[in-house]
Amino acid sequence: MGSPEQEQLLQYVSLGVNLGRGAPERPGTGGSICVVRLGRNFGELDLKDARVWAAAASPVTRAVIWDKALEEGFEKPDALIEELEGYGLLLQFRPNSEEWVKQLGTLRLQVQAWSAGLEDTEKESYGLMSPLGGPLANVDAVLWTIWAMSDGRTLGEVSEEYAKRVLGRPTEEVLRHVARHLDVLLSSGVAALDIAPETSSVGAVQ
Repeated sequence: MGSPEQEQLLQYVSLGVNLGRGAPERPGTGGSICVVRLGRNFGELDLKDARVWAAAASPVTRAVIWDKALEEGFEKPDALIEELEGYGLLLQFRPNSEEWVKQLGTLRLQVQAWSAGLEDTEKESYGLMSPLGGPLANVDAVLWTIWAMSDGRTLGEVSEEYAKRVLGRPTEEVLRHVARHLDVLLSSGVAALDIAPETSSVGAVQ
């Protein structure tokens, strides 16, 4: 464990898909809820908890999540962060570590945008846009292909097919590239990071 200052600089990212509000009120709570899908399972979060979880939709430091929890009225932000981690809804984001590359291979992308196609032939830059046509992100050919091929399989499975069938390169090279640039997809909202269906375990979320 590092110092408290170092701990606050750790990066996190949320897992799962935000499906928005559920019933207006859940009996016994008096407040709105948010429905979350993680893998093939569904769970519920109180709206305040969900806002904290959503603060890490793109990679952010623990300090950012901590501040959001304080803003939402939580007196013990660390306890909430640990609770969300325990549910599998928050994950440490370590794009430059080999451990993260391996872990990323077991996760999957949930595509949440449309393709605008090849926009810059010299740079091989592809556009991604909202369903209404608004531009969201520009990515390179590798990242666009991984995004386009993400059909429920893990990033490891998609990267393996692309690396071997198209590039003739080791799968690890593609996964490392995705690991280094994944924040572009997440921060622009064109994809969410999710777990593979066979490892779904969100049943404890209440």
